[in-house]
Amino acid sequence: ASLSSTPRSATGSSASVTTRRSLGGGALPSLAQWLGAHRCVHSDKRRRCSHLKMQAGDSPLHFLWVPPRLRRDFLLHYAADPGPTFLCELVDPRAHRAFVDVDIPRAREPVDGPRLAWLARAFQHALRRAPVGIPVDRTRVVVTAARSEPASGAYDRPAFRCGIHLHAPDAILTTTQSLAMRSLLVHLLEREPCPGVPDGDVDWDAALDDGVYSEGCELRMLGSLKVKKGSIVSDGRPYRRVLDVSPDGSLHPAAGPTSDTAGREMLPCAADQVGYIAAAFRADIVNLLPGGGYPIAVGAATTIGPREGLTADALEDVSILAPVRGVMDSHSASSS
Repeated sequence: ASLSSTPRSATGSSASVTTRRSLGGGALPSLAQWLGAHRCVHSDKRRRCSHLKMQAGDSPLHFLWVPPRLRRDFLLHYAADPGPTFLCELVDPRAHRAFVDVDIPRAREPVDGPRLAWLARAFQHALRRAPVGIPVDRTRVVVTAARSEPASGAYDRPAFRCGIHLHAPDAILTTTQSLAMRSLLVHLLEREPCPGVPDGDVDWDAALDDGVYSEGCELRMLGSLKVKKGSIVSDGRPYRRVLDVSPDGSLHPAAGPTSDTAGREMLPCAADQVGYIAAAFRADIVNLLPGGGYPIAVGAATTIGPREGLTADALEDVSILAPVRGVMDSHSASSS
């Protein structure tokens, strides 16, 4: 089964796809070919499932089962494939890496570098406190985000829609623990607002999705595009890695372009200064994977720019699948 809705004129022949990208001097097959070779794709709800390939254009929804022993190889092929992808990881309620899905439909202030740091540190505190109690040395946080979009609202100034994923790759939780952590995080965010941001700018109880931790729920993979009813939403709202936060709270802005799409220089900064992230976070084009720009064949006519910096290690850092197992037997049909 095909996992890309891009026409053959955009992807090339099967032979050209197999040699499009290479690592360590060896040609890699396309992601679709690799999945087919390992019989990972199926359409049976009763079978085990670790991922969903969302419906996109004329390519239907598929279930994937990638066994733990193959997941590193899967990530290598996913990162190397230049075509558009529409994959989500499924939540295992018994054990998953800690994460928070933040969807802010309308904010008076963009959620930029300083605010992202505030969110990440609050997430760390929520993980460490009872009843979750994750040890401090396991509370490293990776922040990924989609670019902010204009949003309509009742404010007398522009409003922003923001999507953010917070990941703690070294903390393994159950669904019960994730829900407790999420409730505590809402309390922390409401009790200690971000300095310099108007009170009540965001309803955090609504923004922090509590429906993503149940069996059958999913989180879109880094580099995959958002689709709704088979069409790409906006520019696909791809997420990029924007900030790492060490267990001690020190900030490490992710490497990125040296200028935004308007040509404004984004100067390097010290680890405790993250203001320049705002420019990258609000950039018109988000760089995710190696390779040139490619046309999107479904949804609004648009072009996603070069996708840069996505590696198997980066994907592993933001995977919600627990290291040992990620077995799922059900699914839902929407992607975050």
